[in-house]
Amino acid sequence: MNRQGWSYWAAPMPDPEESRTVGYVLDDIGWAQQHGYGWRYRDRAQQDGSADRNTAYHAALPEAEQEPYGLALTGGPNAPLLSARLPSGGTVRVRTGGCEAEAQERLFGDRAAWFAADKTATNLTPLYVPKLLADPRFTEPLAAWSQCMAAAGHPAEDPGEARSELRQRSRSLPADEASAAEVELAVAEARCADRTRLGRIGRELEDEYRNGLGERYSRVLAAYEKLQRTALERAAEIIRRHGDGTPQPR
Repeated sequence: MNRQGWSYWAAPMPDPEESRTVGYVLDDIGWAQQHGYGWRYRDRAQQDGSADRNTAYHAALPEAEQEPYGLALTGGPNAPLLSARLPSGGTVRVRTGGCEAEAQERLFGDRAAWFAADKTATNLTPLYVPKLLADPRFTEPLAAWSQCMAAAGHPAEDPGEARSELRQRSRSLPADEASAAEVELAVAEARCADRTRLGRIGRELEDEYRNGLGERYSRVLAAYEKLQRTALERAAEIIRRHGDGTPQPR
């Protein structure tokens, strides 16, 4: 973007400790005591996103320059079309050109191969999650977890139900009370998950089911992981040679 006369700011990376994903069930008691479910960090990131510097920069450009900026960034409506079949059926398509496409090519090489691998590897859960959730090896500890939560004063059939109910209730609470309620529920969930081994059993079963998807998806996952590692190495080298991409003033 700088070469084409535009400014562009890379989004700051979130703190890994704060931004970690909780998953189906939270079973890290220490993290729950400190962060709850991490909702306040995600809420803050969304609020910061509404004031994204690139969005503000684009909006402040003269009207005649806004379309050229978009063409430089994404290639516009005539950019090359990438498509990939999803494992559960259907096709996902996206048009990407301009500097976004150039960046992807520098990081991943074959953009079409990366796009297909990414959309396959990140959309495998519909193939096995329904079976996992019905597996007695999972339903039994889930029932025990539910009983534990009820005894702790937080009746819920599963973690999603408990979190959803709290999210709804928190909207009418002051921020400090909502944060305290989040931590309380998260700690209860984690303690019950630890006692029933629900989180550990779920992860073990997920590995088992993913490994049972067959050779085709094993190859895709291996290719995806290789592309990610290679892209990370290339990104580190680009930053070492050229800096972090801080824009030059126009």
